[in-house]
This record gives sequence, C-alpha cells and structure tokens, in this order.
Amino acid sequence: MNTLLRFLTPTFTTFTTSTPPSHASPSRGLKDTYAKEGPINVYWDNVGGSTLDAALGNSAVHARFIECGMISSYNSGGEPVSMKNLMKIVANNISMHGFIVVHLFSKYNKEFNEVIPKLIKEGKIKHREDLTKGLEFGGEALLDVQVGNNTGKKIVVVAEN
Repeated sequence: MNTLLRFLTPTFTTFTTSTPPSHASPSRGLKDTYAKEGPINVYWDNVGGSTLDAALGNSAVHARFIECGMISSYNSGGEPVSMKNLMKIVANNISMHGFIVVHLFSKYNKEFNEVIPKLIKEGKIKHREDLTKGLEFGGEALLDVQVGNNTGKKIVVVAEN
C-alpha cells in the first residue's frame, strides 16, 4: 500500500507515533507530527470522529481522503463528535471517497488470493501482527482495537500448535 500511495502522490509521507492518539483529543497528540511532516496529501481512515477532524484540519490542498470505517463512533452511544474542520473539504478542494470492503469482495477476491499471498511470501508486502494469548483476554483484545491500542492486525491466540 505504501508503494502504491507513493506512486500516486510523490509528496506522500508516512509516519508513526509511539503512542496512539487519544480519540478525545487527537490533534494534540498529532500536532508535532503534522508540523514536522507537513500537511496530509492522502489519508486512509477507519477511525473517524475527532481523529478525522484533526486530519482534515491538517490537510493539503487537493488532498484525498479514503473512508473505510469510523470505529470511534461504533461504541459512542450515538453521541456525535463536533467536527470543527469540515469546511476544509471545500477550502482545500479535498476528494473524499467512502467504501465498505464487502462491496468490493466479489470484484477483487480472486485477484487478491492470486497476488497478495505471493507478495507476502516474497517479502514485498510486510505486515504486523499484535498477538494476545488466551481466549480469556479476547474482550481486552477487542477493546484494544476499538480504542487504537493495537499495532497491526490483532490476533487472539487460543491454542499453540
């Protein structure tokens, strides 16, 4: 994915933070990173809420936002987040596209299964796994995903083979 984004956007930069941003105040946790790395050109989002708002507030002109989930609102009890930076969509001429992966499954499943496992095996695509050992910790593992405390794909190991 990183290679694809670099191809599409020569100015795309990746960055990570050692501590996930707080969903309550992500702009505070990301402010220094945005100042160092510059505005966002491409933003792939599955968090939404105040994290999306912070990204909009730090967007470049003609930025592209890909929305594939909004996990911050899944357990919010229906409380809406006050979005302060929506006007940036207009002011920065942002393109925003939303999708749900199940709508793309039939179109790309065969190609995915032919191409991606081979690229992973060859080391051309790397991934991270965040392991939690023991089914009794499954609830905590799910919570980690929902609040952004996981790094990589969260896996609950229920047995060692």
